Amino acid sequence: MVCGSLNYLTFGLRSVWFHATNVALHAAATVLFTRVCLTIAGLRQNFAILAGVLFAVHPIHTEAVTGIVGRADVLACIFFLISLLVYHGRSHHADMNSIWLSIVLGGLSMLAKETGITVFLLNVAYDTYRNWPALKRTVQDMRWSEETHQFGRRVSRVLLSMGVLLAVRLALLQGSLPRFSQQDNPTAFHPNLYVRLLTFCYLAAFNWWLLLCPSTLSHDWQMGSIPLVTTLSDPRNLITFIAFGAALLFVCRGLMDSKLHVFLSVRVSTYPSVIAFAVPIR
Repeated sequence: MVCGSLNYLTFGLRSVWFHATNVALHAAATVLFTRVCLTIAGLRQNFAILAGVLFAVHPIHTEAVTGIVGRADVLACIFFLISLLVYHGRSHHADMNSIWLSIVLGGLSMLAKETGITVFLLNVAYDTYRNWPALKRTVQDMRWSEETHQFGRRVSRVLLSMGVLLAVRLALLQGSLPRFSQQDNPTAFHPNLYVRLLTFCYLAAFNWWLLLCPSTLSHDWQMGSIPLVTTLSDPRNLITFIAFGAALLFVCRGLMDSKLHVFLSVRVSTYPSVIAFAVPIR
């Protein structure tokens, strides 16, 4: 709303400047995404640039960039990515000033669009992944290390702040959850739980498919634009099965790679001591 007001105060109601602002914001999001690929994902520079180019030209982003109302998605993405970079991008262990700044940026992402609050969960999940060896040692030794203590302080602040932001959001809505009409979300209003479950699962699979094959796009997915899945014999359930099966395989492979990485790290760290023990001192 603030960004749109600035557009209006600066350029009036000329639509070209609203679209130009959206394109500029998308360009900023692309740069931030490339930076995330470099500093957090650890990709090589060429691969990070390639990922940034794919992010910039992916057709699915036209739904948010070409429509003025989609600016909320772009702003939420920008604050989301900056929050990630502030939390994880500076060093292996972020200081408390970085944590608080990341929390503020996460709050701005949520103000742009409610889904921005997921950055808090992602920050905690990735912080847990990076500190998993220390956490595992703490559980095995039954003793808190300084590294684990710092991790607990960071996570507690993030989760507490997320709870406060959720409470403030509910207070602004006078204690009620956001209300949508049947026209906005016909699936949620269907009386049959079975149909709602099948359709919502298919919608998730359908959005994953759009990332691979964005052949069907729309500026507004409502008014029954996607028919409900009412029976198990619906062929679209096959897409749901494949999508969730692939997601499960990716999760299993990631856990296996993570365990292998921890195992190799332990072997490499103990190898010099083994050599020192085996070679006699003269």
